[in-house]
Amino acid sequence: MAAEQPLVLVLEDVHWAEPTFLDLVDHVVDLARAVPIFVLCLARPELLERRPLWAGGRPHVASVLLEPLDDRDADRLIDNLLVGRPLDPVVRARIVESAEGNALFLEQMLALLAEEGHATSVPPTLQALLASRVDRLPIGERGLLERAAVVGRSFSIDAVRDLTPEGEAHEDLRFVHGLIRDVVYESIPKRTRAALHERCAERLDSDELVGHHLEQAHCYRSELGVESSSLAARAAERLARAGRNAYLGGDAPAAAGLLGRAVALVDPQAVERPALLAELADALRESGDIDRAAAAVGELEAVAESRRDRTLEALALVCRHRVLLMTSSTFDAARLEQEAIGATEVFEQAGDERLLAKVWELRGVEAWFQCRAGVAEHALARAIDHAQRAGDERTEAQSMGLLIGAAVFGPLSVEAGIGRCDEILARPQAPRRITAASLRASGALLAMRGDFDTARERLASAREMLEDLGLVLAAAQAAETAGAIEMLAGDALAAETQLRAGYQSLDRMGDASMRVNLAALLAQALSAQGRHAEALVLTEVAEQTASPGDLSAQVLWQSSRARALVGLGRSAEAGHFGLRAVELADRTDFLNVRADALLAYASAARSRSAAADAVAAAISLYERKGNLVSAEAARSIVSSAQSWSATR
Repeated sequence: MAAEQPLVLVLEDVHWAEPTFLDLVDHVVDLARAVPIFVLCLARPELLERRPLWAGGRPHVASVLLEPLDDRDADRLIDNLLVGRPLDPVVRARIVESAEGNALFLEQMLALLAEEGHATSVPPTLQALLASRVDRLPIGERGLLERAAVVGRSFSIDAVRDLTPEGEAHEDLRFVHGLIRDVVYESIPKRTRAALHERCAERLDSDELVGHHLEQAHCYRSELGVESSSLAARAAERLARAGRNAYLGGDAPAAAGLLGRAVALVDPQAVERPALLAELADALRESGDIDRAAAAVGELEAVAESRRDRTLEALALVCRHRVLLMTSSTFDAARLEQEAIGATEVFEQAGDERLLAKVWELRGVEAWFQCRAGVAEHALARAIDHAQRAGDERTEAQSMGLLIGAAVFGPLSVEAGIGRCDEILARPQAPRRITAASLRASGALLAMRGDFDTARERLASAREMLEDLGLVLAAAQAAETAGAIEMLAGDALAAETQLRAGYQSLDRMGDASMRVNLAALLAQALSAQGRHAEALVLTEVAEQTASPGDLSAQVLWQSSRARALVGLGRSAEAGHFGLRAVELADRTDFLNVRADALLAYASAARSRSAAADAVAAAISLYERKGNLVSAEAARSIVSSAQSWSATR
């Protein structure tokens, strides 16, 4: 055929070929040099172990290594295979990650997804394919693979050597693909798996890795009906310790995962279970998983009730309050305050510094919701003191973060607040979440001074740090600061973009408290663009969600309602909401909130003198805070009014 015209001969899956067939291919290539024939052999790299000269060590022979597909090409392949059918982005990303650039694996995972509705395990076709390859290995090599698979995808040769019986040869090995490791692992009998996991745990130091291997050993022994409570207890202890370390490092999602596994392993009657549940609830809440946080609190409440322990009941109450403040639109602030005071007394009687730190932090948060910065600062200072005595770095860091936030809203001047933040930023060993809080707060304060570029830079750094730490809730809440910066800069459209994104993120997470604030602030940004009808709708959403005890939310939605109604020509109605916002704001020491409410009222005031008095009072509050940008904007309102009056 090649003598008549150029010929391409393609041989697929040559790695499966018998030696005689490979000899035939060699023979054809040697004899066919005088005619235009191209022999293309597709094979896995292990073929070169049997035929090393096929790599290019002879005339007219060359090899090309096909590298894994990058993520972009993997996405293109998925699109081609799906032929226009939709695929959830999260599922797509998981498939691309699992396939690791292997086109066959990717194709088979999509087939499994189409057939069974999921692609979370190795497809049967791949399972059989890979298992057949593993079965062809010599017994010694297979044994090494099994021990390596127990250690994990990545492993040191020492780890495998420690699991190898004396006298058996060993060599350096690595898994080139995660699916190969999975198939080898699944082929190991459960009893052997359990024993190997336990032996792995004995040689490791990392709490997380030791906890993992003990956890796996316990699970397999339980499935076999073998008693393993001591393994479960040891695994829970190490996983809990790893979770606490992750929390201190600011990795809330990792902490939640590790603590959740510890809770699942610990005996229901164990003394340490309630504390674990409380820590789990905190980690879940901070990582934005509000529903699971509430479930953990519910379990803690049940344990406290069954044991009839006042200290545990008080701890459960503190944890429940933290969830209620984020999710409930009907909480009674006065009742929560009294309950928190009662919990403080219980912890004082118990002499527990760690729990005292926790309850004083809660009291600081509750005072914050009532816009009492001075009271909040006092409570947070107490929390920090108790946390330092208890060695509770997490509560200390969280309380410090709230204390920094008080610099933005409370009576502390802008310059003093910036100084407080810069002092923390200068500390070389400051926890990253505290650094993020300082960057966010100083960004807001710098914007009040008119330094918008630096303000945006600091806030961007804060958000990046929070997202890197897995504190997705705090990162979403930072939209409040982003919107405030853009409003001060006079860019209402940019403020809308920031606030809307934050609102949508918090809505997905179930955070009702901050979402109310963002809805009200978003309404202000829309009114500033003349979109008063849209703004009015948002204030109605905020009104329905805002708790009566959340003073900040009440002031914000009512002052935003006043602005929207003025824009719609409904000044009489606007005056009612504006006046109510001022009356509520006067109970607080949040200077900017009070001044903003006065300006909203001034826009709807029935008389020019009442409006002038309100604006003058707002200017005084802005100046007292050091908010130069807002003070100047308020003075321009006075100038415009005077100019209009003179013209009249």
